[in-house]
Amino acid sequence: EGIDKLAVPYIVQSLGVEVGDPIFRHSIKDIKTRLNALPEVRAAKVERRLPDTLYVEIVERKAFALWQNKGEYKLIDLDGTVLLNQERDASTHYIVMTGEDVPAHTQAFLDMVEKTPELKSRIDTAMRVGGRRWDVKMHGGIVVKLPDNNPEKAWEIFDKLEREQQLLERAIQSIDMRIEDRLFLKMDPIEPAADKPKKTTARDI
Repeated sequence: EGIDKLAVPYIVQSLGVEVGDPIFRHSIKDIKTRLNALPEVRAAKVERRLPDTLYVEIVERKAFALWQNKGEYKLIDLDGTVLLNQERDASTHYIVMTGEDVPAHTQAFLDMVEKTPELKSRIDTAMRVGGRRWDVKMHGGIVVKLPDNNPEKAWEIFDKLEREQQLLERAIQSIDMRIEDRLFLKMDPIEPAADKPKKTTARDI
């Protein structure tokens, strides 16, 4: 029970058990250890149900993003675990995350964007820059450059500005928040200049 994205044969093979085996031949502890070692399994429950049933319940890891690295795309869950044997869900929008050290920083990024569900739904790509910080590309192409330190605070400020000034609807190429208490907007030279927001500081918020 509990299998959704994983293939049943993949789990059955990992059990190391065949139909017809004596019910007490295999160690429940060993079976659980093998199942929990699978990267796609968050937790496994295994029970003997006499006279002849081995009950297995799986809690799958949930894919949060697509990790793009060295030309390959891999599903990763919220703590950065790579899910090699899980199929993509065509109905799910995955954030594409790029950079060699993405798995180590996925959890922190998720914790940050989960607090702003509306902004999260508009993220296309999150790029690790120099192994230090994030550039976040939104729907429409605007890039938000977050600082090395305390990106959570910068993201909260961006969320507040977006709700009050609708920055993502403006003729902007990038929003640079790398300097504390400063926000620099790079305007789109192709779009008309009217109605463009001014340079903003944290003291204006």
